[in-house]
Amino acid sequence: MTDAALSNIAFVGNVLILCVGVNLVWPKTIRVANVLPAIVIAVMFAIL
Repeated sequence: MTDAALSNIAFVGNVLILCVGVNLVWPKTIRVANVLPAIVIAVMFAIL
């Protein structure tokens, strides 16, 4: 994997962790499972 792809995956992962934290503070705000395909999109974006 390229450095850009790993950087994008790390960024998306951090955003997902942030969403889990927001859900702990304010229940049922963000559905994290619906955002999981963003990891694949981040890799594709780095390849292009």
